[in-house]
Amino acid sequence: MRGYLLDTNIVVYWFDARRPQHERVVRHIQELPEATPLMISAITLGEIEFGLHVSKVSAPEQEASQEELRVFIDTNVPMVLDFTKATRISYGAFRASVFEKYAPNAKRRRVLRPEQLIAPVTSQ
Repeated sequence: MRGYLLDTNIVVYWFDARRPQHERVVRHIQELPEATPLMISAITLGEIEFGLHVSKVSAPEQEASQEELRVFIDTNVPMVLDFTKATRISYGAFRASVFEKYAPNAKRRRVLRPEQLIAPVTSQ
């Protein structure tokens, strides 16, 4: 099956009109042939949920925005790709190769998870 497997960033850019990438992502999605499947992985859904849970929610409008994101995903990306025990081997190898290629040089020497590369203060 051919289609698009959306990652966390693309889903957020598509959802959040305040992001500079929003218009480009929306335009690209609108230009796709009508029957093009848009998919999301169970891991990406987990990453998005993780982000929603760890964000500092204090205002009711923030909570409403989080629920809007969940509804947006359910409505616009109904095809969720699940992972099985067999998938873990490919996923682990893929994630390790991405880490090796894109992790900062100083961090490659230590055995860190990619999540640990984010500066807790700046989230960069």
